[in-house]
Amino acid sequence: MPARSPEEVDALFEKALNAGDIDGLVALYEPDATLIPQPGQEAKGRARFARRWRHSLPAAPRST
Repeated sequence: MPARSPEEVDALFEKALNAGDIDGLVALYEPDATLIPQPGQEAKGRARFARRWRHSLPAAPRST
């Protein structure tokens, strides 16, 4: 579900992250957006974002 306002992005991001929903996280980005997880590193496009999230999601916080 796309955000309808800038304020809604945070809530959707939190919901997807806590659910472990990589597709939901990736859908929040524009198709050709660039993610810079660390200085000097770059991931461009949703497919690369999905790989980054799969790598880092196990360490992400979960709601209880």
